[in-house]
Amino acid sequence: MGQGVLVQPGSPGALQRAGTSGCGPCLGVAVTYGSGRQVRALLAHLQPEAQQDSVAGQVAEDMPDDFNAEMHIHVTSAPSEDPAQWADQQARSEQLVNEIAARYDWVVFEEGNVHFHQEESIVVGGRNLEVSTVPVSVMFSHEELEEMRRAMETDPTAVQYFK
Repeated sequence: MGQGVLVQPGSPGALQRAGTSGCGPCLGVAVTYGSGRQVRALLAHLQPEAQQDSVAGQVAEDMPDDFNAEMHIHVTSAPSEDPAQWADQQARSEQLVNEIAARYDWVVFEEGNVHFHQEESIVVGGRNLEVSTVPVSVMFSHEELEEMRRAMETDPTAVQYFK
């Protein structure tokens, strides 16, 4: 299961700042995009069973393949103390980057715009899409956590998107 949110600076009611966590074994993901006047970011929190191809598809839908686009992929996860679980976290991080990259012809994903972090959280500033791994201080409400729990029981592989 996973949750994702699209951050679009300048849109009415746009978030000023959004964050997610990669608390291990979960992954925190931030994809930033800038092309001309379009600036946006997609943040996602992905549990191990989440459909990563769904996230890659959503990124491609919200961030068009443009020769002039500048994109960055940030994936974070706190390293597990279990070596096998840590290897799985790293493999899923790389798989997600590869699935996103496969959807683009003009944008090239390489060392300069693919970033792997070993932190528990990742935050994107809504105005300039600056990415930080400073811990998130605002948590989900009880109702939001209950909604996530119900969704996970319904389909543990689904990724829910909020805009």
